[in-house]
Amino acid sequence: MIYIHVAAGGLGIFFGFLAMFLAKGTRRHKLAGNGYVLAMFIMTGSALIVALMRSQFINMIAALLTFYLVATAWMTMHRRPENPQRLEVFAAVLALLVGFAAIAGGVYAANSPGGMASGFEGIPAPIYFMFGTVALLSAWGDYRLIRRRSITRTRKLVRHLWRMGYSLWVATSSFFLGQARHLPDWFKDAGLHFIPVLLALVLLVFWAIRVRFPPWTRKSRPIPAAPAPAKPENAAWHSASSTCSRSASVLRARTPSGRCGPRGSSRCGCVRAGTSIRRRVLP
Repeated sequence: MIYIHVAAGGLGIFFGFLAMFLAKGTRRHKLAGNGYVLAMFIMTGSALIVALMRSQFINMIAALLTFYLVATAWMTMHRRPENPQRLEVFAAVLALLVGFAAIAGGVYAANSPGGMASGFEGIPAPIYFMFGTVALLSAWGDYRLIRRRSITRTRKLVRHLWRMGYSLWVATSSFFLGQARHLPDWFKDAGLHFIPVLLALVLLVFWAIRVRFPPWTRKSRPIPAAPAPAKPENAAWHSASSTCSRSASVLRARTPSGRCGPRGSSRCGCVRAGTSIRRRVLP
């Protein structure tokens, strides 16, 4: 089980950094992301089994939190928010339970004989509080999403990126810092094991800011104005009217003799008025 855990963790870190550097939305990014999700599911599942066998409370918290973050980040891009199901509710409840358990562990660690420094099971109390805070904030975000049943594109991308990025940072920290005793001495003496951890944190902050505040990170490109459609005649009228009807900014015109449309008594067409498309009676 340990070998499966280490192998899956290494593959997860590789695919995670690959997805971070690839252009977002491309086929390569999606393939790397799917590889990361699969590897992290295997890694967190094996980590939870080992933690239960060895009674390691902090590893249980880290495994459950990482699994939750990866799962909800994937669900953000593949499930519709306007129709939440039991899976979304279960994820929110899981985050809530993990958050309360981590906070309780932090309180116990702070009141242990070792105090805040050594904490519980050799883990300082701030680590428990950090995991608990992230879990509770994530549960609150899930509650808001389930209640509102809608999310903007920017918030959707930020939610996906920070959850994937934070889970990558947790996996990288556990691999290079938590298991530093298994790394070569020359690697540790040179301080190279800190580089992947800092890189994961920098990428997390960079992408969150880039997506959340695009005007400050990249220049906006002007949208070229579409040419005005030609006056519809005879059979061309039906395709033009259907194009107009799909626009959200259409104003349906009316005439004294009836409704303006394919079945009305007057012929209509699409004309551009400023930035919107309007329908009017043709002469």
